Amino acid sequence: MSALQKAKWNIAQKLELAWWKRYLADKDVASYLVWKKEYWLKFINDLEDKISLNSNAKILDAGCGPAGIFTVLKQETTAVDPLLDRYAEEIPHFKPSHYSNVRFVTSAIEDYNAVDEFDTIFCLNAINHTKHIEKSCKVLYNALKPEGELVLSTDIHRHTFLKWIFNLLPGDALHPQQHTLADYNEILRQTGFEIKADFAYNTGYVFNYHIFVVTRTSK
Repeated sequence: MSALQKAKWNIAQKLELAWWKRYLADKDVASYLVWKKEYWLKFINDLEDKISLNSNAKILDAGCGPAGIFTVLKQETTAVDPLLDRYAEEIPHFKPSHYSNVRFVTSAIEDYNAVDEFDTIFCLNAINHTKHIEKSCKVLYNALKPEGELVLSTDIHRHTFLKWIFNLLPGDALHPQQHTLADYNEILRQTGFEIKADFAYNTGYVFNYHIFVVTRTSK
């Protein structure tokens, strides 16, 4: 990883913590968590015909943030994020003790050393925060059981020329990774994933919020 990549990621992590603290500062804890859980339940419902999520699944929430999809899961879940210790200290909306079925691990995705294999991995709005996207995807690939599913969501550039501008200038410092749909398809295939579904969940002028459902078919 280049010195520039590392610097961009370190800046992004500081900005990420600051963003969450600012965003949640005036939000009542209970009301926010009710709203966020409703969001995740709708998200799961919207993907009902695209993913297999059974009650016995072992799940990884990679890049979970302080209020990730782990908040609504009943299955045995591992939640990973490099800022979990800071969230627990500085954000009252995040109380690890409230989630008895979740094991929290403070780690960047690309540094995560999985001790288990998972039936389902969620990596939601997190892969574009990583230091090294190819390494992060390989970690997720290795953590997934054969025939398991990775649900990955991220902002993707709609226009290639804007991608290059954002890479050259600090137009989106929270997100060190700036890629197009073609880039993500190539990264996922090169990692070894088979793409089962990909679609725009929300659309915008500069970015689409895109969801990929991918699987691995062998070790």
